[in-house]
Amino acid sequence: MNYNNNDNNNIKKDNNSIEFKLIKSIEDDIKKQLIELLITGVKDGDLGFAHPLNESDAEKYWNKVEGDLKEEKQCRLLLIAISNDDDNSKKNKIAGTVQLSWDTHYNNSFHRAEVQKLMVNKEFRGMGISKRLMSSIESHAISINKKLLLLDTRSDHPISPSLYKSLGYIEFGSVPFFSLDSDGYSSTTYFYKVIDKNILSIGSK
Repeated sequence: MNYNNNDNNNIKKDNNSIEFKLIKSIEDDIKKQLIELLITGVKDGDLGFAHPLNESDAEKYWNKVEGDLKEEKQCRLLLIAISNDDDNSKKNKIAGTVQLSWDTHYNNSFHRAEVQKLMVNKEFRGMGISKRLMSSIESHAISINKKLLLLDTRSDHPISPSLYKSLGYIEFGSVPFFSLDSDGYSSTTYFYKVIDKNILSIGSK
C-alpha cells in the first residue's frame, strides 16, 4: 500500500508492528478510515465538532486537511500510526493519528504550533499509541524548528487532561461554555509545552 511518502526519516517502526509516518496526501482508503475515526472520536469527546458528526462533514474536514498538506507554504503535518500486524483483521488499519498546525502569516508566531486531533482507534487502545503519537509529533516539531506547543481538550474528558499532564504539558487555563453539544455546554482546558529547552534560559517578558 502506498502512502505517498518515501522519506525514511518520516517513518518509525515499533515492536508492536505499528508504523508511525507522516503523509503528504490522503488516499481514498486512508481517508475512509480517518472519516470513521473522526466520527467515533467526536462521539467520545467532541474534537471540535458536535455529536453526532455525519460522514459528509467528516469528509469535508479531511479534504480541508489534505488541502493544507498540499499548500506550497507548509502549515500542517499529519501523522498516522498504521498497523502491520500479521492478523489480517488489523493489517493496514489506522491505529491512530495526530496533527501539528501552525500559522504562516504572522511572523511573531513561527516558533510555535498547535497539536490537534489526537485520536486512537478503539481496536488499538491500551497499547500506548497516544503517547507514541505525541512523542513522534514532538520530534517532528523540533525538526522544523518549533519551540512551543499548544493544545486544548474538553475539560471533563476522562483521559486527555491527565494524559497531557503525564507528557509534561502544563495547564494554563480553562474556558467555560466553550463547546455546545447535544448534551449541553462544556469547558475547554488549555495546555502548553516548551520543547526547545534553550529558550527557557532566555526567559519570557
